[in-house]
Amino acid sequence: LRLSALAPELARTVVRVTSAGGQIGAYLQVSELDGFTPGGADLVVPGLAPSTRQVIGSLVVPDSQVDGPGAGLLRLLAPEGADAGPGKVEVPVRVSFFGESGPVTLPGAEELVLVAGEVTDVDLGGLPAGAYAVVVDSDVPVLAGARVERVGTPAEAGDSAPVEQAWIAAGARASAELIAVPAGLASDAVLTAVPAAPEASSEGEADVSEGAEGGSAEGAPEDVPEDAEDAEEDAPEDASGEASDELAGVTRGRLTAYDESGAVLVSEEVTIPAGTTMRVPLPEATAAVELIPTLTAGVSNAAEAADGVTAGASLTWGVLVQAQGTDGTLLSVLTSPVHGAAVDEVFVRQSHRLPLE
Repeated sequence: LRLSALAPELARTVVRVTSAGGQIGAYLQVSELDGFTPGGADLVVPGLAPSTRQVIGSLVVPDSQVDGPGAGLLRLLAPEGADAGPGKVEVPVRVSFFGESGPVTLPGAEELVLVAGEVTDVDLGGLPAGAYAVVVDSDVPVLAGARVERVGTPAEAGDSAPVEQAWIAAGARASAELIAVPAGLASDAVLTAVPAAPEASSEGEADVSEGAEGGSAEGAPEDVPEDAEDAEEDAPEDASGEASDELAGVTRGRLTAYDESGAVLVSEEVTIPAGTTMRVPLPEATAAVELIPTLTAGVSNAAEAADGVTAGASLTWGVLVQAQGTDGTLLSVLTSPVHGAAVDEVFVRQSHRLPLE
């Protein structure tokens, strides 16, 4: 089904697919061209249904300028419906970025107002290079997704630079998940401990205009504090130099990489302070990655232990895969699939029966 033929005038698109019968699976194939120059291609997978909190993890961006090439974007939609209330068309949302050094502010994007039924794109230009999770909070259910880009090298002087893109859908909190990875390519696991607070502490945020420190490929599991107490000491600090109470807590999990034969390449315990993102390089022979949330200090029951959560923080993760081509970097962001709700019954349309005589 070619959407560009059905709605050629739409510059920004959000698609919802429903079925009146059995369960279905769907994805979008995105392909762009600037004349004869590639503008990127990707398969966009379904994301979390509309909710008052959307979390997008594994967002790894390069240095960029506002409205500049390679900046990437955050796409938001407040669906039309009863949740917005009669006559209400404006929907305020709060956007928070959690990087490798803690909360980061993207000027102009902290608080936005969406118009119900209209798709809004937020330019990510000016965000320091590094790995992030994006959290979108609202009083009414909204949708969110993100696109990251890489700018390549022109084939000849004067030609446009090719662009590669990868879309990331919003997902649910992590449970025990296994993600398949193309073996032989450079890949990184990107994990974020997302605070439970609806808003990140403004005192603990680093201003982008002041050159907030971006991320690096360092931070392998063996460099992570082993004790929850050590992790809490490394929690994001506010302007006074004291750890923020709102971002207290840590998440823990066991990250395991397997090769194509199923042999374990590396298996390490990771500890992530709330409000921060960790980027862990994986062995080149990795064919699958598993993250199992584990018991965290202060957890007193099995349900919390299964989530690997303390102080309300939750874990989100994915895998960034990159390959160097002749004209630039190809990339993809692999995340755990969003599982649909269980269906107890389906609608069957009545039809005329053929006579048996």
